[in-house]
Amino acid sequence: MSAPDGVGSLKKRARREGFRYQMELNFGQKEDKDHFLARLDRVKGSLATKRRRPVDNMELLSHLLDLAEKEESEVQSQDTSSSSAMLNTSGIYAGDGDEEQPLFVCEVSAFEDLVLGMTRWCTCGMVNRKMISYRQSGHVIRAEFQCQSCNRKEWWASSSLLGSRYLINQKLIHAFTCAGMLPSQYYHFCRLASLGTVGKRYTDSVYNSKGYVAAIESCAEASMTKAIDEIKATSEYETDGEWVITDARHDSTANAYHTTVPCLSGSIHKIVGCVTLSRKEHTCAQTRELACTKEVLPLVMSKGLNVTEVAHDNSPSVTSYIVEELQLKNSYDTWHGTKNVAKAMTSIATGTKKRAGITWYPELSDKRKSTKTHLYYSMKNCNKSPENLRDSITNIVDHYRGKHSNCNQSSSCRRPGYAPSKKLITDPNAVEAYTRKLKQTLIYVNAESYCSEMSGYILGGVIQSSSTHLSPQKDSFRYYNLQNENEYRSYGLE
Repeated sequence: MSAPDGVGSLKKRARREGFRYQMELNFGQKEDKDHFLARLDRVKGSLATKRRRPVDNMELLSHLLDLAEKEESEVQSQDTSSSSAMLNTSGIYAGDGDEEQPLFVCEVSAFEDLVLGMTRWCTCGMVNRKMISYRQSGHVIRAEFQCQSCNRKEWWASSSLLGSRYLINQKLIHAFTCAGMLPSQYYHFCRLASLGTVGKRYTDSVYNSKGYVAAIESCAEASMTKAIDEIKATSEYETDGEWVITDARHDSTANAYHTTVPCLSGSIHKIVGCVTLSRKEHTCAQTRELACTKEVLPLVMSKGLNVTEVAHDNSPSVTSYIVEELQLKNSYDTWHGTKNVAKAMTSIATGTKKRAGITWYPELSDKRKSTKTHLYYSMKNCNKSPENLRDSITNIVDHYRGKHSNCNQSSSCRRPGYAPSKKLITDPNAVEAYTRKLKQTLIYVNAESYCSEMSGYILGGVIQSSSTHLSPQKDSFRYYNLQNENEYRSYGLE
């Protein structure tokens, strides 16, 4: 017995009347096959009667698929379709100022208590309560309900207590702290979400009472002690000691309230000390870096670390302190020394067309960024000799003139077949201007302090990735628990 149209061997083939698709059906017995075909004819006839026209196998299968998909959709939505809304407006945004309503956080158990309380018989024998007032405490709401029959009042809170404080408020403080958010970021988020906030004093009391500050300070101290032990275990430490990098970080670009100066190991790139001062402890933000440095370096050395050299960002007052008071070798970090080189080159590398060859030179137009690269290379390969560093810097001009006799032996320009990627300098005026600009760089002028090739870029990266975690680069920390009190004042949270 042949199967109906559309039943067969999983083949697709084009014919004049359209495309055919065959599928194979297997039956254990002939009776099963006859029963199936009878059902197929019956459903097909019923569908044809309903539609008042003949129905082919394609329409029949499409109808069956529609029924199956509808049934699946109903199963997926049964969690809502089986119940009706408690109020006509439940789950509907009416556009009547709903977005201005304050939000709060609620525990599931507290919500269950509310439902039970609203449906429980009052002492007067009635079930008719209405909320008459509420007060928001941080992220928690405490509401008062009154029986409309006997005026009996009862209260309910959306959170249970942990000690003497609401659990939800403490959990959210714990959450934003462990997530690496700054307090200011937490307050901005909650304020814009109308979710309520807890104030500075409350946050501080949670930190202190729950041991946050002590725990984080203990972990930070253990980490720095471990780093110092790791430094002492290196083979170079016994003969050369250790060089460190310091750099100030501020919580704002102008008139900062907090300033932090971390101290980074130059050999293993780990924090070995950190000091933060606020405006209360040192009023002037401009000189706070020196005050922090005067605390962090003795602190590190008091832990038994033999510091022999300190690199920083070319602060004269810090230099004087390191050389004269501590009597240590002073160095400047390479990142701060080169960060303005490309900008300084602009005056001789770009300009108007009529001033070309007079105040600026087209042959130098492609050398602003590459000059910075050459300076890094010169500091790295000067063997800690200021004379070699200055000679290498002046040789940059000869390199771009095609003269490579004084270039480093490992440089690609010393290899056969080298083809320069930059324009060759042939204009004598361009040579003179380029040489003059190189000799004006901080690295050339202070070669004695840059020949050690101390990278401050490492410090910024380590601090950003470890100490401040998700914090912006300009924000400070004191083992996390530093609060910018101005942020609290601006929201009336002091």
